[in-house]
Amino acid sequence: SEYGMQSFPDLKTIEAFANRKDWDQDSEVIRSHQKASLGNKNVIMYIEKYYPKPKDFESLVMLSQFIQSDAIKHAVETHRRNMPYCMGTLYWQLNDCWPVASWSSIDYFGNWKAVHYKARSFFNYAITSVLEQDNKVIVYLINDRNKSYGLDVRLRLRGFDGSILKEFIKSVKVKPIYSKAIFNLWTKSEREAIGIYEVEMDNSKRKDEEWYINTNVTYAFGSGKVTGSYGDATAKKHADTLWTSQDKTDGLIPDGQDVGDVAYRGLKYN
Repeated sequence: SEYGMQSFPDLKTIEAFANRKDWDQDSEVIRSHQKASLGNKNVIMYIEKYYPKPKDFESLVMLSQFIQSDAIKHAVETHRRNMPYCMGTLYWQLNDCWPVASWSSIDYFGNWKAVHYKARSFFNYAITSVLEQDNKVIVYLINDRNKSYGLDVRLRLRGFDGSILKEFIKSVKVKPIYSKAIFNLWTKSEREAIGIYEVEMDNSKRKDEEWYINTNVTYAFGSGKVTGSYGDATAKKHADTLWTSQDKTDGLIPDGQDVGDVAYRGLKYN
């Protein structure tokens, strides 16, 4: 079964089909180079979930590649950890047949996206993979080579000042075609003892991210936990989205409507 995550192509590729005045996620040119049913809205949703809000179009392009890289890395490592239940994984897709926002890791002109660089790491024959599960931090060692070897594995937890808070050293005999948890660490009491806490989010002020920007998250510590709270949400400025000539060419315009008619109402109608 295929899996993937979209991103924008390299900025040099976008320059080949869009003037600077059209460098906007809602411009007709940029939207016509996006053919996914959920469109750029889905890419932006994931960016704003895990990264700061992009300050401009160039930042949006770069962050889209970062979130694509994060997503594919997470999927590939999940599959590889589940050896032998899963013995292979390939993401969709390698390259493009035209310059476009897509699931590719190499754009139309052959420029590598962030995920293609990252793939050299998460598809390496031997990797470590860190997983949070059942209130524990679990470190896996994965080996796809048909050979055995010995390793001395060192795991360090560092503070923001670079100091070593805790260190674990373990000698491991790595078997051929192998996936195993080599460190199973930090129960809840252990994490609290070294200052690692789960964050409980208060979502009472959090609003639908399709229409609002959730900002001003603050954190407080007390009673052995960290609580995060959202500030007042800011409404997005959504203009009406109109049907375009490209939409007509693609057969997307329903009967009774034409180019220039409203495809989706803006925020003012909600």
